[in-house]
Amino acid sequence: MMDLVRYPSPVILFGENMKPQTFPEFIQNLSEADLPLTGARGWLVNSENGQVLFILAIAQTLLPEHKHGDQWGIVVDGEMELTIGERTDIYRKGDSYFIPAGTTHKAVLYKGLRALDFFADRDRYQTRVKNQIDISEHYKNWILV
Repeated sequence: MMDLVRYPSPVILFGENMKPQTFPEFIQNLSEADLPLTGARGWLVNSENGQVLFILAIAQTLLPEHKHGDQWGIVVDGEMELTIGERTDIYRKGDSYFIPAGTTHKAVLYKGLRALDFFADRDRYQTRVKNQIDISEHYKNWILV
């Protein structure tokens, strides 16, 4: 079994205009991630070498078991319960984690969590189309002839 490393917590100072449980407006103006979660929002920075996700849990959310390429992250605020392989830990403000490629993992994101995740997969998440509306529900009773 591999040893998981918990990196030491860095000292992070925020300006007076930084409200708890939000990201600054310039981050919220990034492309929004099309997350498969109803209780979280995310914003993306894409590059040829990977993807960065700023994630905000607006409600307690379960991230089901899955796997993908390397992932490194840090909790900015709040907490989450993260299971990497067979090991489960609580991660809080300043804690960071590394998930090696192909390692099964899952999480419970508690309301108010703010985290940054860096993915080796440059297309881990797609961009949400602004004002995207699912019209299938609206037109489900219509019959086309």
